Amino acid sequence: MDAEASDDRTPRRHWYDYPAYLLLRWILCLIQSMEVERIDRWCHLLGSLLAGPLKIKQRIVVENLKRVFPQWSPRQIDQTKLQMWVHLLRLFVEIALAKRKIHRSNWYEHFRVLDRRKLLAFFFDTRPKLIVTGHIGNFEIAGFMNGTFGLPSYTVARELDNPYVFNYLNRFRTAGG
Repeated sequence: MDAEASDDRTPRRHWYDYPAYLLLRWILCLIQSMEVERIDRWCHLLGSLLAGPLKIKQRIVVENLKRVFPQWSPRQIDQTKLQMWVHLLRLFVEIALAKRKIHRSNWYEHFRVLDRRKLLAFFFDTRPKLIVTGHIGNFEIAGFMNGTFGLPSYTVARELDNPYVFNYLNRFRTAGG
């Protein structure tokens, strides 16, 4: 039994984890220096490449879509693949920009909240609560916003394969508290 497999709680480390993390941080710096409209165009371009010629995760995406939507045509599946990649890239961009752009004093410029009074009453009620969300919208920003308002929250998520990236994401999740 090798050392990596001996303890499931020990994150695995590969020689490329840290260089990949540095590349990610460089990309984040690049994103933070660009205009949002330009970044969105890059999300569409890269999403087209990932859903099209690069075929990243294509087999599992197509299988899952066919399982959930068996009546869909190949065209609908292709459109959804593209939308999924663009959405995922935008989610990444929003995480990159959030700490610099969204604050307690300007959050309302970035979010539209329906029935604020009911939502605030829910959050400030002293009873324990459990909020469960799927991967709809930017679930990472939701946790970040709870911290921005000083609302304690916990996130249950699978640990990422790259421990440096996982730690970076956890620092983002807990940035506001």
